[in-house]
Amino acid sequence: MGVSEDLSFRLQPSSGTLEYELVRYLKRLPETPKKVILESVKAFWLPIACLESGEFTPAELEKIGKNSLSILKNQADYLETVLGLEDEQYKINQKLYLLLCSFLESGKNEFKKEEDNQELKYSDSVFM
Repeated sequence: MGVSEDLSFRLQPSSGTLEYELVRYLKRLPETPKKVILESVKAFWLPIACLESGEFTPAELEKIGKNSLSILKNQADYLETVLGLEDEQYKINQKLYLLLCSFLESGKNEFKKEEDNQELKYSDSVFM
């Protein structure tokens, strides 16, 4: 049998703290707090731990990293939705993407901005 590592973690926050609210929330979840905490920590730190161990192939690291990114991105999206937060960079990227699609579909060197109906020349755009 392989070698094992032991890590114990105990948290007893005082009422009125953010950590207290976190513990109360974790205890109400359908999954055990231990499982939720482990999954959270794995998503956040497992790719770095595997990279630094030197025991994983580039393909394995890529798979582990992509899985963690997916979990973290889903959580970020969830937070944005439930808290009503807007990611400004995402909105900017979305506008640039739509502008680029409009330009490519037009087959011309100019297109119209839908917002104010102004004509833009290719050389005036953000793509130069």
